[in-house]
Amino acid sequence: MDLPKIWSQVPADYFSSGIKTNLLQKIWHAKKLEAVAKSVGRKKINVLVEVGSADGSFVNSLSKRIKLNKIIAIDPYLPPLSLGKKMYPNIIFIQADAHFLPLGNASVDLITILETLEHVADPYRTLMELKRILKKNGLIIVEIDSGSWLFQAIWFFWKKFGKGKVWSGAHLTFFNVELLEGLFEKAGLKVEEKKLFNWGMGICFRLRF
Repeated sequence: MDLPKIWSQVPADYFSSGIKTNLLQKIWHAKKLEAVAKSVGRKKINVLVEVGSADGSFVNSLSKRIKLNKIIAIDPYLPPLSLGKKMYPNIIFIQADAHFLPLGNASVDLITILETLEHVADPYRTLMELKRILKKNGLIIVEIDSGSWLFQAIWFFWKKFGKGKVWSGAHLTFFNVELLEGLFEKAGLKVEEKKLFNWGMGICFRLRF
């Protein structure tokens, strides 16, 4: 499996430009932002880490909805990180693998991993790594497609005829809600809350351990 080749299919500005120029992406990400922000709540967060950040455009938007003292954006693919550094000087960008994060034990208050768990080689190992760096009373927000029939139908056409062509081969695991909840339980993570959005096609989990 040549993951760098798969990543290279996706333009560095796929997210930041897409939400400005593509109506479907704009609608999807607006509802996603609302769901994630509500899951976090309005309290002040000291250190947030976004795993699978791409260019950081989403976490930058999130920072306008909740108070964040320090933002660390992590992604294994360098081009979007390089772009993000130019656009968002307030964010610390780190190139790293989600399975081996260069952060200390119990050092992070909030972790967001958004539309990313399906792209990693080992989702369980990734969740255990997130758990390692999370403070005892911290939160993990996992947002992902719900695997619903509606999502699958739209995703099929998005990949075949729309901008989603760049995601060919990028989904390494196909989840649904039941599989996700089983994975969280195996990793010792408790689901505090889950929110469906975008007509049930997306789901956002708030997790603790």
